[in-house]
Amino acid sequence: MKTLNASMEIHAPIEVVFNAFSDFSTVGLVLRQAENITFVSQNTQGLGTEWKETKTTGVGTNQESDHKVTQFEKHWLLEVFSEDSKTSDTSIFQFSESGHWTNVTMTMHMNPKTASAKMALLLMPRLARTILHEDLTRMKCYIENLSITEESE
Repeated sequence: MKTLNASMEIHAPIEVVFNAFSDFSTVGLVLRQAENITFVSQNTQGLGTEWKETKTTGVGTNQESDHKVTQFEKHWLLEVFSEDSKTSDTSIFQFSESGHWTNVTMTMHMNPKTASAKMALLLMPRLARTILHEDLTRMKCYIENLSITEESE
């Protein structure tokens, strides 16, 4: 298992940030660049929410992944278990107030299931950290643009 961490300050109140991260119909599109999201569970919010994501890989094949919310503490903690054919991981998002803004810390516990995934993680740990940081940066841009739009209305 490999653990990766990334933190970022988002210029929006904690309620706005948490709501964006827990809007699973959108977060997969922004955070993981999924092309399609299908809910498996009846609920689309909160603890126990389950969904499938589909995206096209760099080599043009479709990749499906399953996701389930395993912890949900409104405005403070969100934990999601994810699995595809190559890896399983648990992503933990912790939210804390930083003045008027919000700090988000993402911890990802990655478990590669295939030899190629194990080698990639072993040989390219810096790339994995960079991807994690890019994911948070996409969410930051999305949320801050959302926050600006809400303020102007």
